Amino acid sequence: MTNTENTTKGKIKQRKPQTEEEFQAQKANFESIGPVINTQDWFLNDETLHNLQKDQKIDRKFILNSVELLYFRKEFEKCLNFIETYAESMYGINTNDEGDKTTIKKIDKDYQSIVYIKSKCTEKLHQSQQESL
Repeated sequence: MTNTENTTKGKIKQRKPQTEEEFQAQKANFESIGPVINTQDWFLNDETLHNLQKDQKIDRKFILNSVELLYFRKEFEKCLNFIETYAESMYGINTNDEGDKTTIKKIDKDYQSIVYIKSKCTEKLHQSQQESL
């Protein structure tokens, strides 16, 4: 095993080596829980959602990706419910504050994306209600 890998620009990037202890711990964890099998709606699993932590970037990205996926699937009501239930608590800010520009400037880009998707979901739901009349 080498600690280097080639990049597209021809430069060699130094990789951080994993110690034997780290590898054995990771291997033991995998052997105890096995592979993760994802269903079509695995990201909506309550157990997964309740184990997310606000201070973990990967968990915040998980929320954003879930919101984006629901929007992409055109499940606008489900997307709005997901935002109100999980995204707002994850980011600690109410998405109804989207008009407050000073608050928005302090919020990271992921949260701004969630606010934007929320507004688009609301818009799409209003459009579909208008068309059904």
